[in-house]
Amino acid sequence: MDALVVSTPQGDQVYTLKGAERPYRVLMEKMKEGAVTLSEDNTIFYCNQGFADMLRKPLEKMIGIGISQFVSSRDRPFFNELLQRGRAGSSKGEVTFLAGDGTVVPVHLSVNTMLLDGLSAAYLVATDITERKRAEEALQKAHDELEIKVQDRTRELVEINEQLNVEIGERKSVESRLTADLAALNRMHALSGRILEVGGLQPLLQEIIDAAVAIMQADRGTLQLLESGSLRIVAHHGHQQPFLEFFASAENQASACGDAMMSKERVIVPDVEKSPLFVGTPSLATLREAGVRAVQSTPMISRTGVLLGILTTQWCIPYSPDEHDLWRIDLLARQVADLIEYSQAEKALRESEQRHATTLSSIGDAVIVADVDGRITFMNAVAEALTGWTLVEALAKPVTEVFNIMNEDTRSEVENPVIRVLREGMISGLANHTILVRKDGTEIPIDDNGAPIRDPDGRTTGAVLVFRDITERKRVEEALAHSNKKVSQILESITDGFMAIDNDWRFTYINQRAAANVELEPEDLIGQNIWDMFPAIRGTEHEIYYRKAMQQYEPQYFEMHGKLTDKSYEIRVYPSAEGISVFWQDITERKRIEEALRKAHDELELHVQERTAELQEANKALRESEASYRELTESIDDPFYAMDSDLRYTYWNKASEALTGISAKDAIGKSLYELFSDVKGTKAEKFYIKSLKMRQPERLESEFKLGDKKFIFEINSYPTGTGLSVIAKDITEKKMLEAQLLRAQRMESIGTLAGGIAHDLNNMLTPMMLSLQMLREKFKDESSQKLLAVLEQNTRRGADLIKQVLSFTRGVEGERNHVAAAQLISEIEKIAKVAFPRNIEIITDIKEDLFPISGDATQLHQVIMNLCVNARDAMPEGGTLSISAENSFIDENYVQTHIEARAGSYVVISVSDTGTGIPPRILDRIFDPFFTTKEFGKGTGLGLPTALTIVKSHGGFIDVQSVVGKGTTFKVYLPAALKTEKQGVQAQPIELIRGNGETILIVDDEAPIRETTCTILEDCGYKTIAACDGVEAVLQYTKNRKAIKLVLIDMSMPVMDGPTCIRALLKIDPDIKIIAVSGLIDEEMFSKVERSVISVLRKPYTAENLLENIHKVWLDTLEK
Repeated sequence: MDALVVSTPQGDQVYTLKGAERPYRVLMEKMKEGAVTLSEDNTIFYCNQGFADMLRKPLEKMIGIGISQFVSSRDRPFFNELLQRGRAGSSKGEVTFLAGDGTVVPVHLSVNTMLLDGLSAAYLVATDITERKRAEEALQKAHDELEIKVQDRTRELVEINEQLNVEIGERKSVESRLTADLAALNRMHALSGRILEVGGLQPLLQEIIDAAVAIMQADRGTLQLLESGSLRIVAHHGHQQPFLEFFASAENQASACGDAMMSKERVIVPDVEKSPLFVGTPSLATLREAGVRAVQSTPMISRTGVLLGILTTQWCIPYSPDEHDLWRIDLLARQVADLIEYSQAEKALRESEQRHATTLSSIGDAVIVADVDGRITFMNAVAEALTGWTLVEALAKPVTEVFNIMNEDTRSEVENPVIRVLREGMISGLANHTILVRKDGTEIPIDDNGAPIRDPDGRTTGAVLVFRDITERKRVEEALAHSNKKVSQILESITDGFMAIDNDWRFTYINQRAAANVELEPEDLIGQNIWDMFPAIRGTEHEIYYRKAMQQYEPQYFEMHGKLTDKSYEIRVYPSAEGISVFWQDITERKRIEEALRKAHDELELHVQERTAELQEANKALRESEASYRELTESIDDPFYAMDSDLRYTYWNKASEALTGISAKDAIGKSLYELFSDVKGTKAEKFYIKSLKMRQPERLESEFKLGDKKFIFEINSYPTGTGLSVIAKDITEKKMLEAQLLRAQRMESIGTLAGGIAHDLNNMLTPMMLSLQMLREKFKDESSQKLLAVLEQNTRRGADLIKQVLSFTRGVEGERNHVAAAQLISEIEKIAKVAFPRNIEIITDIKEDLFPISGDATQLHQVIMNLCVNARDAMPEGGTLSISAENSFIDENYVQTHIEARAGSYVVISVSDTGTGIPPRILDRIFDPFFTTKEFGKGTGLGLPTALTIVKSHGGFIDVQSVVGKGTTFKVYLPAALKTEKQGVQAQPIELIRGNGETILIVDDEAPIRETTCTILEDCGYKTIAACDGVEAVLQYTKNRKAIKLVLIDMSMPVMDGPTCIRALLKIDPDIKIIAVSGLIDEEMFSKVERSVISVLRKPYTAENLLENIHKVWLDTLEK
């Protein structure tokens, strides 16, 4: 049944039952009344199983046929009148149906009108009254027979008057009982119809108990329903409140209804005064007070045997109901039980429908329900939106017509999941690449699954289809695939080896460089276990640091000589949720340099040893002359001192005094621990003890701080007969030179990567910059011009950023103008106050009369902003960010300790924070490329290296001071521009230079650049021919040689690159005119074709740049 119409005093209520939960659908389907929905031409839309059974026809053959064929010809006019009145409001009446097997079925009809998705329909409830008719006929027959007997006996009245009086009494008794039975049946029939009128059981409760009292000819009565194991009085007849309160929980008192509840059988008490049930109980007093002498309680039991309640009637006199009374009360009890079940099912069905409708309306997926024939019986709003069909349009249509699907790639038909589910009875889903063709012909990609609907016996009665639009998911998947491809390209382009290993130690990615190191291909390693593939590295630093990174979730760094190749590597390991990522950098050349330095050091050490040997010989001579000994040792520039076997100082030269500030008088006689209290447990203590114990020379590198300066000494100890002789050599400058050499090598490692990125970005920006001038010509209004100005400003800013990348990797300098440090800091202060957390206080201190700076404002802005961002990240709990600027002069003395500096005037911009500070152990590595202390994925390690490169390109340097727990200060030294330099000139709008129909060959592998360039040139009076690579360019030129006047060619292309294509074109035509286009500054590339190229056009270029270069070619040609 799909809907229920119930007439109430407030009007008809329509309860839609489509898609109701199965338990309640089954209850409605098995109700004894028949339910049917008719169209305007009286065709059956739907009927329940009860109606089909009533007419002895299969349910599936009932849908879609006219109902009039089942109505007897005698009743058809009255039936049509019932339908007409029902469609106008509501109507009731009795007609005779002819069942499929010829059986005559009398029914009581209740007709109401309803709207079904905007269409008018009639809803009928049919109650089979065959039994009632038979009872009426039996009564009528009995009545007729009685009439015959009365007539016979009347004729004999004269003869047997006394016997006639007895018979007349019997007749009156029979008539009385039959009349009571008929009245009871009529009353019960009225109750059956009333439940449909009043819309539920509650309004009928009083009518039910009143009917029970009347049928039993009783004086009082109660109707009790079983709720949560207790009987609750829901209606009564003739009782007062004290009685009702006393028996409110009848099962807890002596009562007939309580016994009936326990036994589920009728209980009759003819006289409460004599009944053992009540004698001696409080209930008897209550019954007396209520005037009750006799009681009967009949249980109301459902057709499934469940106790629903008790019907109790009471008499004020002793009374025992006869079998007719009990037959009538049994009949009423069964009817009330049916009404209660019906009401409960209806209520549960309404609640279920409401929950189900809410669920279907709230879920984001589309839902379609089909019957066993594959015809649609329901679809929710999402399904309507996705298919383009409304529910009204789709009802009863084949699901294949509404849910029209095909393969996205082959365009072939795909089997409908609903048809497959109905055929196989199993859950089914679509394959990939399936699209839904909507009603209007548009297509959307979908994902779906279908499931069977089964009845309690396990038979498939329909199918439900759930599907969703996956357009956005496919877009994300494509974007992710593109992103992964880009990442893979980047990883393949870097000079380092790279590999990714999952938590099970399997390779998930390895680039070509890393695979080449082990003489394998990447596909040979993907999915393989690293320890199985390379057992030789088990137990080595590889396994130790790999496992440490994965277990402790901290980046690891180590160096080692290859076990599989004869090379040295610097290896960085970064953990993630998926496993670890490993970078290998070949440092074989660096190790070679270090080995050369070591050899130089050994030579120096040999020189020291030789010198020490000379000193020992001199000491032998000095024992004869203390004066000569002192003169010799004091002449040594390096600190020199002697210690006895107890580590007490026996000698302390002047260089030692100068370095430590401790005089020889205060040092000699003191122990190592007395002079330096913090030496206990240090490397220095172990160094001295080991040299004494082993009686052999030892070497130690040690740091020594004097004020704010740090020195590195190479300390050499030599055992003597009485202790040790120690000489310390200052190697600070040597170490600085070594560190700078290593840093320079690391900086080269990202050149290729940055160049590749710059090339791709130039290709993206070029068509945007080309299009701007044409858009200005097309959209002249002020609003559009403003928007285009913003677009041009940001596009040029992107081009400037690319130049900065090139400046970092290849030393390309941006445009230099005078830059005011005060204005630069002011702009950064505004950004920081808006973008940084409120718990960071920003303070600026800009001195007056600052020198101007000659530089690229964008690059310098990037440097200071990068330092500010690092300062912000160092203060997660808040703090103070200070930015200051002042003039400074650096003299030769400062230059000697800072090799990057040059004497002269500088503007010093300082960025300070009160954050965590930088540990001394990593302070020397902060400018290394890719080195970062931030969490994996939150920092690239390129910020400070880029900043240092920009500052150095401006002739400056950076000084860093940091105290752990207190903060860090970066000082950027930028040379002052004391001489007048050219200022930036405000660019004026340029009128585009037009052509005269010349044909130009455009060669570029990037379609957006190629197409945009052709459009620009054609709009400016040129003809164009396009080629996507060098091979096609040669073919086009060969084919159109006479027409082509100029070739515009990109230098970086696949298949055949620019230089190769230019050489090929020159072989065809040595006088060909060529403009070379490139986003990279590759002098080596241009040197190969320099003589052949008339002009060079840098990406990204504007329409003005392009047309000016072409015009310059024409002018040069005319001059020649």
